[in-house]
Amino acid sequence: MSAQRRGKQGPNRLRSLVTSALWLGAGGALMFGLAQLPSYLDTVLFFSTAVRNLTLGLMHFGAGVLQLAGALLLLALVSLSLVLLIGGVVRGVKAFMAAPARPARRNNQQRSVVRRRQPATSYLLQSR
Repeated sequence: MSAQRRGKQGPNRLRSLVTSALWLGAGGALMFGLAQLPSYLDTVLFFSTAVRNLTLGLMHFGAGVLQLAGALLLLALVSLSLVLLIGGVVRGVKAFMAAPARPARRNNQQRSVVRRRQPATSYLLQSR
């Protein structure tokens, strides 16, 4: 069975040839234009300038990243110092406002022993 009987169109040969000729013409014209470029532009100087600009840009980017990291570190240290100062003030105020601590008992001092009455074991003794 042919492609037309099945309902599918086969590749159109004329359209494929025209597309191929257009692609070849565009590629050839581009190559010709690029071959003429060195007479208008020093390509070595162009590429060396591009590479120089790229390296300078990367150096500036790296310096910017380092400066930003330094600024963030400085900000973190300032924040830490403020937290420490505020914490010290709060602890100092709490220390002055707290009730005085009871003196600690020495180990050799004995407690005063209070003897309590034992509960009665019988019903008759409880009734008194």
